[in-house]
Amino acid sequence: MRNNQPVTAREYPIGEHDYLISRTDLKGRITYANSVFIEVSGFTRDALIGAPHNLVRHPDMPEAAFENLWSTLKQGESWQGLVKNRRENGDYYWVDACVTPLIEQGEVMGFASVRVKASREQIAQAEQVYAGLKQGKRDYRLIKGRIVRAGLTGAFKRLTQWRMAPRIALLAALPLVAGAIMGSELLQVLADSQAHARAVLTQLAAELPAAQLATLEQRQQALEASHARLQWELWAAFAGVGVASLWLALLTYRSLVRPLRSTLDFARQIAAGNLSQSMTLAGNDEMARLVRALDSMRKSLVGIVSEVNAGINVVRPAAGDMAHGNQEFSARVEQQAASLEETAASMEQMTGTVRQNADNAIQVSQLADQATRSSNEGGEAMQAVVERMQGITATSEKMADIVKVIDSIAFQTNLLALNASVEAARAGEHGRGFAVVAGEVRNLASRSAEAAREIKTLIDTTQREISDGGDQVEAARGTMEAIVTGISRVNDLIAEISSASREQSGGIEQINTAINEMDQATQQNAQRVMSSAHLAQDLERSVAGLSHAVNVFRFGGEGPEQIPERLPEGASAQQSSSVHAQAAARAQVPGGSQGPRR
Repeated sequence: MRNNQPVTAREYPIGEHDYLISRTDLKGRITYANSVFIEVSGFTRDALIGAPHNLVRHPDMPEAAFENLWSTLKQGESWQGLVKNRRENGDYYWVDACVTPLIEQGEVMGFASVRVKASREQIAQAEQVYAGLKQGKRDYRLIKGRIVRAGLTGAFKRLTQWRMAPRIALLAALPLVAGAIMGSELLQVLADSQAHARAVLTQLAAELPAAQLATLEQRQQALEASHARLQWELWAAFAGVGVASLWLALLTYRSLVRPLRSTLDFARQIAAGNLSQSMTLAGNDEMARLVRALDSMRKSLVGIVSEVNAGINVVRPAAGDMAHGNQEFSARVEQQAASLEETAASMEQMTGTVRQNADNAIQVSQLADQATRSSNEGGEAMQAVVERMQGITATSEKMADIVKVIDSIAFQTNLLALNASVEAARAGEHGRGFAVVAGEVRNLASRSAEAAREIKTLIDTTQREISDGGDQVEAARGTMEAIVTGISRVNDLIAEISSASREQSGGIEQINTAINEMDQATQQNAQRVMSSAHLAQDLERSVAGLSHAVNVFRFGGEGPEQIPERLPEGASAQQSSSVHAQAAARAQVPGGSQGPRR
């Protein structure tokens, strides 16, 4: 026998309304476990489903208990008794278990077990008896799970707990026994009277005449014949009473005991969740009405569970679509939130850039103002230069006039020198010195005329250059005026750009505020979508858990019990939330621990 270890001395408490339900296939492997069983056992659903049911067996359970269990189930009958089970952490718990074969069309498809809380008196008796059975003691034995004492004491107790069939047989036998006793006593009286009469007749045979003795002998023979007829009639009456009693017992058995057994098996199948079995009983007596009521209850359960299954089949895809849609919507909302955050960051950068552009425009406007002022000053300076060059031109013209005067004087001086030379030549020797002076004067006049011509050339060149410079200065002045005009226009445009930048900055700030509000709304929507997604997932798990809970019922046609596929993660936990709440509220028993239950 499997010995699960380790074990502790801590008992786990079972609640009054805790119903531990499981099913196994024909090999004893778990095919279904409700949430309470999963919680109490301490194992996960994946660890239980497909595992042999002795996974929860406690080493204190005697092998005789399970031998009696399987021998009872092989007979197609239910087994009910006390069982001590082991939790995953080694703790233990006691249950009052009822194990029933699941029968469809006369064949066993599996086994169902329904366990409830056991009383302290039942647990105390089971602990004592099971300990004795493990030690090989024969003081007690198990009959279909019931603990009965061996020996005469146990037999007497079993007599007091007879089932209905032996009681009916006993009631049918009582008239037979009573008739037999009364008949035997009456026959004994008749036999005694015959013997007494025969003894009296023998005594009187010597004293009475032969005629009287013959008469008495005839009467004695007639009396014996009458006694023989009476004895036969008594035996016939006794046989008739016996036959009538047997017929009455058989009729009572067929009309009460057999239907009651069938009804009990039918009720146990319903209690085990097998709704595929149906039962009818002819007649209109109490038993027939009871059977019809049980079958109506079964049909109501079939209808209710079918409607629940239909609702599950409708809700399950809707819940799955809702969960999937919420997940996609949540992803889109998160993506939108991220995009809004990036947009908000970009708008912040753009706001800074626009502000910087506005500041730069203000600085450029200030520089343009300075450039305008500088250009105006340059224009004024160019105007002064133009005026100065005009003055120089006028002065150079005056110098040209002076050069003309000098040239004229040189020409006249040369004429005078020439005249003096002529006069000196006329004077002869006396005019020779004067002729030398006149030659020198003529040379000076020639040189003065030459210098005057060069000065005139320079003045003409200077005048041309001054004229060209004046034209260029005038052109520069026009350019400066155009530059001043352009700078003024640029300054006006920069002022407009600065104003537009300020307005744009304000608009961007409003857009940024709106984006922040949209981001906050998107974040709230994301949280709500996540909450809705969680609710949809919880609904999906609840539907799976409800479907798992409804699977406790069989409707027929499923065939033998099979190990099912795994539930979606969290379904069992969602289904057993109320069990957790009850476990949290339950007080810890002395020497026990608090935790999940089987």
